[in-house]
Amino acid sequence: MKSSGVVYRLLRDLEAQVARSADRVICRTDFARWAIVARMGGNVREDAVSVVSNGRDAERFRVQSDADLARARRELAIPEEAPVVVYAGSLGGPYCLPAMAQFFQLVSARRDDARFLVLTAEQQVAAE
Repeated sequence: MKSSGVVYRLLRDLEAQVARSADRVICRTDFARWAIVARMGGNVREDAVSVVSNGRDAERFRVQSDADLARARRELAIPEEAPVVVYAGSLGGPYCLPAMAQFFQLVSARRDDARFLVLTAEQQVAAE
């Protein structure tokens, strides 16, 4: 949908109305939180919109030590000082993998040791 289109604008206004009438709103990213709060208008409580981790335990994916990071880099054959662009999640459709690939091209033009790591359950889509 085009952001200037009638249907998009109606749905966006409906989203804002629903958010304003809700006791609590959850979303998946900080960007979505910012957008929802902006659409809700003035006098929004600071805690009216919360970012949730999509059911994932964030601690499980946190690097616990420098040794863990070094081990992971060795296992993935990533040099210690190489920049790593990581894409984690679903692929295709609205999930911006082409934009991430373009971003990685810019990074790798500056650093030829850069790596692009795709973490997804959709291995067939990633291979294409």
